[in-house]
Amino acid sequence: MLALLIEILFTVYRDGVRDLTLLAKGYNVWDRAVATNWWVVGLFLVLFVASLGVVGWLVSVVARARKVMEAAA
Repeated sequence: MLALLIEILFTVYRDGVRDLTLLAKGYNVWDRAVATNWWVVGLFLVLFVASLGVVGWLVSVVARARKVMEAAA
């Protein structure tokens, strides 16, 4: 748990150093225009929902197999 906290703190520190260094050179990281690529977002959401369905199906297969193994024992 402590390692995770340290990793998060190092990441935030690195991000701050990067932002300040770039800002000193005249480049503001947070002042960028964002153009969302909606078909990529949609594809991600479709694949994410499909993967949740596959994981749910696998969990049900394992649960049924466990019942069969317990009944056989």
